[in-house]
Amino acid sequence: MRCVFCQGSGKCEECNGTGINPNLNSSAMDCSRCSGTGICSECDGTRKAPVARDRAGNVLIYGAAWAGGIIAFVAMVAVATNKWVIAILLMAWNGFWYIVFYRNSQRKTSN
Repeated sequence: MRCVFCQGSGKCEECNGTGINPNLNSSAMDCSRCSGTGICSECDGTRKAPVARDRAGNVLIYGAAWAGGIIAFVAMVAVATNKWVIAILLMAWNGFWYIVFYRNSQRKTSN
């Protein structure tokens, strides 16, 4: 299964693998999509779709852990009767998701 972003070439589609910003109205020299590397930022130059790439670890176990965590959080909120406890739980939950999404966004950037 080939990458739909680079059409299986492994090169950045924005700059065609040159790493140079193709937009003439921009002051940045490097391509904004690949950060000047010239490789596709979605497949990391592997030419395979992110879904088709090999995964480190067992996806089923990770999915079950996430589902268990969500169920446990909902159960804690349902049991809590104090509004301050619910507010603290919601802030902790939002902080957790911020960390998860921040980590994933850092993983996508090119070096």
